[in-house]
Amino acid sequence: MNIGGVTFHELARPSDRSPVEQGSRDSVDILRTFWQPGRVDEPAKMEARAAFLGYAVLKEETSTETDPADPNFGKKRRWIERSLPHSYTTAPGPWDTGTASHVYASSIESCEPATGHTVADLFPDVGPTAERGFIWKVRYSSWPWVHRADSEVLAPNGVLAADGGLNLGFVDLPARPHEGIALESGWLNSRYVARFARHAGRNVTLPNGFMEFIPQPADPLQPLLPAQPFPYGLPFHHFKMDVEYHWWTPLAAINHELFAKYLNMTCNDATFDFAPAGTLSLKDYGWTECQGYVGNTRMALLVAKFRYEPNWDEATQTFRGVNSSYRSTPDGVLRFWPYRPRRPGGGAIPGEVFVRRDYSELFAPPSTAI
Repeated sequence: MNIGGVTFHELARPSDRSPVEQGSRDSVDILRTFWQPGRVDEPAKMEARAAFLGYAVLKEETSTETDPADPNFGKKRRWIERSLPHSYTTAPGPWDTGTASHVYASSIESCEPATGHTVADLFPDVGPTAERGFIWKVRYSSWPWVHRADSEVLAPNGVLAADGGLNLGFVDLPARPHEGIALESGWLNSRYVARFARHAGRNVTLPNGFMEFIPQPADPLQPLLPAQPFPYGLPFHHFKMDVEYHWWTPLAAINHELFAKYLNMTCNDATFDFAPAGTLSLKDYGWTECQGYVGNTRMALLVAKFRYEPNWDEATQTFRGVNSSYRSTPDGVLRFWPYRPRRPGGGAIPGEVFVRRDYSELFAPPSTAI
């Protein structure tokens, strides 16, 4: 078989066939054994690693503008070029949702040089051979993120452009992958991003004076009695949710400067994934880095933490978001009202407390152009 341009034979010995599969209700684990015929050297091993696991590298292009006075001179765009790991495709049946591959090569269990005797023993369909090569044991698993080819996450404007089509000197180059825009359009459109959501609501007590009793007469035919003060605080649950996005990316693609800026009381300026504009705020971020198994790229698992606070206002039928809080109005209706900064000496400060920012930029390498 051909995997990523590399020729392999799968184990066929009757006593120990490949694949060997284990699974549970929400995951699957498959171990496959392959022989890679040919030379026994590091370049051959690297080709096989990339064929099984895929790779991710950070790429960069500079505008072709040559006039230093041109505002587009020196503009750059960076993107992540990836190849997909080897995968199994979904078998037809009622469980088939129409998606493509559902389990991917996730790790190399072992790799060892093979002799002709070993090959003849493990792969009888090959027969006696003097070829050597490598014996690979590769583990396939289900993943918490979506895998997509570069062509499926292109920037929406086709070629490199900004400000509605401003030519930046990249007119002859195709669009490049923009993983932040893909995530912004919905998690199912993203790649190499895992999403986790946890409840973070709190019980809030409305103070005395927000509510009043409506006394009910014993005889329903009698008129209602005058309202009476409600002498207690009234608890209610204020919904919030913590959302985490875990992004598997080259370490150099993390825009630390932008994260530092957006951690200063910001919110999404447009719908991001499932969250309407103004309802998602960046709380924190961190990362775990490691040496990539394929090539010399340092990889990282970025963890970005957000707070989702929709604050649905029934009267206006809008999501007030993080720039609002509950308020009992004179007509007795519990509302979410927007708030704004106030000067110490009195008087309002224009603008919102949580400033609106483009969160798609957090999941893309730092660039001066898309």
